[in-house]
Amino acid sequence: MRTSRAILVALACAFLCLPAPAKSKSKDLMKDGQAALDAGNFEAAEELFCQAAQEDPKNKKAVTKCDDLRTQIEQARAADAAALKQGEALFQQGRYESAAEQFSKIKTSAYQSAKKEWMDKIAVLRQHAREKEEDEKRQRAKQDEQAKQSAQQQEKEGTFFRQGAEAYEKNNFVESRSLMVMVSGAHKAEAQAYIAKIDAYLKAFAEGWKYERDGNYKAALASYRKAEAIKRNGPDNVGQRIAKVQNIIARDTASSAKPGEPPPPPPPPPSPNDEVLAAAIQDFYKGSYQSAESKLEGYSSPSELRVALAHFYAGACKFTRYYLAGSPPDQKPLLDSAVAEFQIARRVAGFSPPPNVISPRILAVYNSVNP
Repeated sequence: MRTSRAILVALACAFLCLPAPAKSKSKDLMKDGQAALDAGNFEAAEELFCQAAQEDPKNKKAVTKCDDLRTQIEQARAADAAALKQGEALFQQGRYESAAEQFSKIKTSAYQSAKKEWMDKIAVLRQHAREKEEDEKRQRAKQDEQAKQSAQQQEKEGTFFRQGAEAYEKNNFVESRSLMVMVSGAHKAEAQAYIAKIDAYLKAFAEGWKYERDGNYKAALASYRKAEAIKRNGPDNVGQRIAKVQNIIARDTASSAKPGEPPPPPPPPPSPNDEVLAAAIQDFYKGSYQSAESKLEGYSSPSELRVALAHFYAGACKFTRYYLAGSPPDQKPLLDSAVAEFQIARRVAGFSPPPNVISPRILAVYNSVNP
C-alpha cells in the first residue's frame, strides 16, 4: 500500500515538471504577432504567426495569418523591387525627385539598405541644388540691384541732360555746361556736343568782346559772327553786338572817306598777355578753375579794363571753387580772396562783367561787394 502511494506521488511530480503545452506557447506567439500587426510591422507579424503555426499546426488562425502575411510580404517585396528599379532609372535620367518618390514606396526590410543608399545620394544632390538655388538667388538679387542702380543713374543722367538742354536754350551756359559734364549714359554723345558748342561759342564771343574793346572792330565782327553761327540768339545778345560793330565800321569807313582828314589810328597790336587772358577765360568755362587762376596770377596789361577783367575772372574761379566745395567754414579764406579780386575789378571805372555768360550767383556776389 505504501509502495503504491509512493509511485503515485512520483508520477504527480513528474507531470508537474513537464514543459508547458504547445498550445500555450502558440497562444503567446499569436498575441505578439497581433501586436506587431497592429503596429504595422508586417514582417515581424508574419514571422510570429508562422512560429505559432509551427508550434500548434492545428491552430487554423495562426496558419491562415501566416499564409496571408507571407503572400502579402512577397507581393510587397516584388513591388519594392519594381520601385527600386524604376527609381534607379529615374535617377539616371536626372529626375531625382521622381526617383525619391519611387524609393519612398519601399517598405520591406530586404530593400531598406538599397533605399537608404539612393536616398542619401538624393539628399546630397538636394543640398547642392539648394546651394545652387541660393547662389542664383543672390546673383539675381545682385543683378536686380545693379539694374535698379543703373536705371536710377540713367534717370538721373537723363534729368541732368534735360536740365542742361533747358539751361542752354535759356542761354545759361555755365549751368548747362556744369550739368552736361555729369552725363555719361545714353545721352553722353549729345551732352559732349552741347559742351563743344558752349566752349566754341564762349571762345568766339570772348575774342569778339576783346577785339571790340581794343577797337579792332573787323576782327570783333568776325568773332561775333562765329558765335552767332553756333547759337543765333546766344548769350549777351550777340546779334546786337554784331549790329553795333557793323555800325562802327560803317561810321569809320564813312569818316575816313572825307578829304583832308587823317585816317583813323590802327587798333593796338595784340599783347602776348592777351592770349594768356583769353586762355584763362576759356579754362574758366571748361571748369578748370585752378588752371585759370594760375594763368591770371600776376597778369598785367596797359589796359585797366583788361586788368579788371582778369581780376574779375580770378574772383569768379575762387568763388566757384568755394561754392562747389559746399561753402564749408574752413574754405572761407577762399571766399575772402574771391571778394578781394572782385573789389579790385570794381574800382576800375567803366568796367562791367559780361552779364549773360556768367552765373547769376557769381554776379550777385560781385555786385554785393563794396569797391
